[in-house]
Amino acid sequence: MSLDANDRCPLCASLAAISKHLIGNDVFAIVGTNDDEDIGRRPHLNMPGDCALIAMTRDEYLAKRPKIRRLYTKNTWDMGIGLATHVWMGDYTSDAGDENRFDTYAGNGTTLGQGKGVKRLGVLRADVDDLGSTFAWGIPVEKVSISRSATLSRALEYFFKHKINNILAAGSYRLQVIYSGGDDLFVVGNWSDVIHAAIDIRQAFDEFTGNGSITLSAGVGMFAPKFPIARMASETGNLEDVAKGHRSKDAKKIEKNAIALWTDDAVFGWGEFGEVSRRRELLANAFSGSDKGTAFIYRIIELLRNYDDAVSAPRLAYLLARSFEGDSKKEDIAGQDGAFAKTIYEWSADKNERKKVICALEWYVCGSRERG
Repeated sequence: MSLDANDRCPLCASLAAISKHLIGNDVFAIVGTNDDEDIGRRPHLNMPGDCALIAMTRDEYLAKRPKIRRLYTKNTWDMGIGLATHVWMGDYTSDAGDENRFDTYAGNGTTLGQGKGVKRLGVLRADVDDLGSTFAWGIPVEKVSISRSATLSRALEYFFKHKINNILAAGSYRLQVIYSGGDDLFVVGNWSDVIHAAIDIRQAFDEFTGNGSITLSAGVGMFAPKFPIARMASETGNLEDVAKGHRSKDAKKIEKNAIALWTDDAVFGWGEFGEVSRRRELLANAFSGSDKGTAFIYRIIELLRNYDDAVSAPRLAYLLARSFEGDSKKEDIAGQDGAFAKTIYEWSADKNERKKVICALEWYVCGSRERG
């Protein structure tokens, strides 16, 4: 088998050539290789039977009207282009302006212009919880039918293959859907946007299902842009599995319906993660304009992680009291009476609250560091 200059076989080369055209076009035609005189000059995917798959815009198709074997349209019910098979595709892709899409996403940090935030990619993998049980037991016995099961399956497919595009577009998120369909999704993009996108997707899914009985668990990883994408998928998949093992506060029941952020130590129910997000915002407001650098925040994180050591709690109390002594700006960050230092210390006394504060601080540091 002959290989091209990039050591790719003909099939891999044609897949690479057509892949980006699957995103930007919405009409796909199967044509005979001898029927289309332009086949050698346009990106295409060779198929059995002397056929090839070509991608076009709607206007291009209507102008050329090529001789086709089969015709497909994407994300539209357009009936103006003849008899076509309509398919939904979760294909949201933020414009990165160049070929190195992932490098661009990572290089944005948390802002486009302020030079803040670490240069990292975020990866989101999410999956519907207990879907098998939903099909088996979610429909009352007296109402079980093939049509109802098919309707449930079709509705979930619609959410992950079509509605997902609208959710991400509404947030103008800097990311790309790698796969979304069935009951799960895989997204890569700017690390900060991926986190907020995960929150929006879960909220939209909860509204879509209507009663909260069908839930979603997710894992979010953070990686250098050159990290192999297969490894990103694998490691984030492990975080997703950890989220699906999330237990109730009394540790007696596996609840799922959770998110794991970056490590298996930061696993939260979605409601708890909302608290983490709000605390990150409160901490960002408290530290804005402050002379406290990242080294100071890392010191707080270290003491919180080692809180059970005999000396850590007193050292944390001393560090907070001395650092924010007489600083009236830091009052009431939690909507409570008391100064900043007191509020942080009160959060640290409880194991679950302490975990939220650690995650919020790490999230804040990643977003506030000078870009690099």
